[in-house]
Amino acid sequence: MRIDRVTGIKKQKGLAIVEMSIVAPILVFSFLAVFEMSQILQANNILVNISREGANLASRSLSQSPKEIVDALALTAAPLDLTEDGVVYISLVLSDGRRDPYVQSQYRWTDSGSTKQSQIWSRCRSRDNNGQCNMPRRKQRLRDFPLALDNGESVYVFEVSYDYDSIVEFIIQDELQLYSMSML
Repeated sequence: MRIDRVTGIKKQKGLAIVEMSIVAPILVFSFLAVFEMSQILQANNILVNISREGANLASRSLSQSPKEIVDALALTAAPLDLTEDGVVYISLVLSDGRRDPYVQSQYRWTDSGSTKQSQIWSRCRSRDNNGQCNMPRRKQRLRDFPLALDNGESVYVFEVSYDYDSIVEFIIQDELQLYSMSML
């Protein structure tokens, strides 16, 4: 080490480079983690808003088909691409006075890019070209439905699922499944 004659401070050549080489990767990793979390929160927020608005439109609309409703909402999902990594279900659940309500109808968006099943009811054996489930003759009871429905009451369940691809895939290897469900 040499001492500077003017200031009297010891010069430590190379120490700043060593410190920076240790601190820089930690800072970069921290910035990436914060950025990734903000992207995940934004994607989840978009799904929650789509499911709320979808349930609202499905319960009030008499003239729009389920496909028209979901197509309109998919356009508002940017930056998420539901046609590549998402799936949407609209289920109509009714009560006939018995303890467990049943699924009257279920629609699966035909332009979806994911094969994830509905969390409300996933026993549809076949669908027509419009995504409508060909319902079995027997009523499909829902044992653990989260709402208590009175006799004759109905509820639309709007489900949106999205396979989130991480920006830092070299760190997070698994896909993250984001899901939102609204009932109205």
